[in-house]
Amino acid sequence: MLTRSDRDQILRGLYYRGRIDERSHLFAHIFATDYFGMMIVHNKKEGDKKTYRMEIDKEEDVKWNFFHGRDDIDPTASGDWMLVCAYRSTGDHPVAEFHLVEEATTVKSLSSA
Repeated sequence: MLTRSDRDQILRGLYYRGRIDERSHLFAHIFATDYFGMMIVHNKKEGDKKTYRMEIDKEEDVKWNFFHGRDDIDPTASGDWMLVCAYRSTGDHPVAEFHLVEEATTVKSLSSA
């Protein structure tokens, strides 16, 4: 059985072996191989109440797994290490370009309520 500590240790190791995704928020790292890849975030829980969404720029021959959905991702709802999404190859030439971006907050005015 995989404990939370085991899970955190695995995600931490893959996080530091991955590359920093400069376009993603929260210092997301992407660990990728020829056959699969994943995005991991180190959640520092700094009181940030923002939500995020996955933005996919390009995808070919991949199958996705979004562990927290594609929208309204709340990093404070997870532990110290958050597996945001993963993909696996479904063909010979998989392409996956994706980023974690802050969702725009909308405020309704009193006149439109």
